[in-house]
Amino acid sequence: MTRIREEEEEPLNSILGKIVRDDQRNWCEKVPITTAAYRALVHEATGYTPNRHMLNREVFAPLDIVAGPPPRNADRYQSTDDFVAHISR
Repeated sequence: MTRIREEEEEPLNSILGKIVRDDQRNWCEKVPITTAAYRALVHEATGYTPNRHMLNREVFAPLDIVAGPPPRNADRYQSTDDFVAHISR
C-alpha cells in the first residue's frame, strides 16, 4: 500500500474540494479526474509535471488535441493574479 506524502495530499484535497458536491457523496467519482489534474501540474521543486517524470511526456486532454498544446515560448505567470493583470491590459 502506498502512502501519499503530505505535500501531495494538500493539492489533491484542494482540487477535490472544488469539484465535489456540498454533501460530499460524489468524491469517489472525482478521484480519477483529480489525480489526472494533479499529474498535469508543474511542480515548483522540479519544474516538471509528474506525467513528464513517469512517462517522459505530457498527457493531453481532449481540449489539447482539438486546440493544440500551448506554444513552448508561451508566457509563464507566477500566479493567477499575474495572468489576470496581463489579460486585463
